[in-house]
Amino acid sequence: MGLLFLRLLIGWEFLESGLEKLGGENWFADIQEQFLFPFNHLPAELNWQLAMWFEIVGGLALILGWARASLLWRYWWSRSWPRLPILAGRMAFAGRAGAGLRHHR
Repeated sequence: MGLLFLRLLIGWEFLESGLEKLGGENWFADIQEQFLFPFNHLPAELNWQLAMWFEIVGGLALILGWARASLLWRYWWSRSWPRLPILAGRMAFAGRAGAGLRHHR
C-alpha cells in the first residue's frame, strides 16, 4: 500500500503543476536557453504546452492507475487469503527441494 500512496502523491503533484501552467503565464521564455536539446530549439510556447499536457495527462494516469491497482489488490486479497496456507506450504516445499531458477540451466 505504500507504493500506491506514493503513486497517488506523485500523480497529485503532476496534476497540480499542470493545472497551474494551464491558468498561469508562460515563464519558459526566461529559461529557454537552459533547456536540453532538442527542447532548447523549440519555441517556448510549444515547450509550455508540452509540459502542461504531459503533467495533466500523466498526473491523471497515475491517480487513475492508483485507483485501479487499489481495486485489483482488494479483489485479489479477498479471493486469495483462504488459499494462503496452501501457497505457503508449496513455497516451503519448493525451498526444501532446492527448486528454483538458480539451478536451472
